[in-house]
Amino acid sequence: MALAWQSSAWVDVGDEQGAVVLRVGGELDEASRSAVEPAVMAAVQSASHVILDLGSLTFCDSSGIAMIVQAAETARQRDCRIAVDHATPTVRRIFDIANLGEIVDLRQ
Repeated sequence: MALAWQSSAWVDVGDEQGAVVLRVGGELDEASRSAVEPAVMAAVQSASHVILDLGSLTFCDSSGIAMIVQAAETARQRDCRIAVDHATPTVRRIFDIANLGEIVDLRQ
């Protein structure tokens, strides 16, 4: 019996007041980035305002940060606003160490 790989991260796409909202949860790392990145990149390439709601994200490593930086750069090139909402204290600390607030709007 073969076991299939399952991502430890998930993304739920919705909209609120004209913004595409991506609710990301689980653990965002190199192994799970491929489960989240397509939705994030599609949003910044097609919307004028994107919110990453990270209230259910329990872990984020440098691969997840790199994905957010890439999304922010794509958004900037398209004149799309991108913001991060509800980052848990653990994830927020990692973002603060990486100075992610200089690249995206880190909101509570």
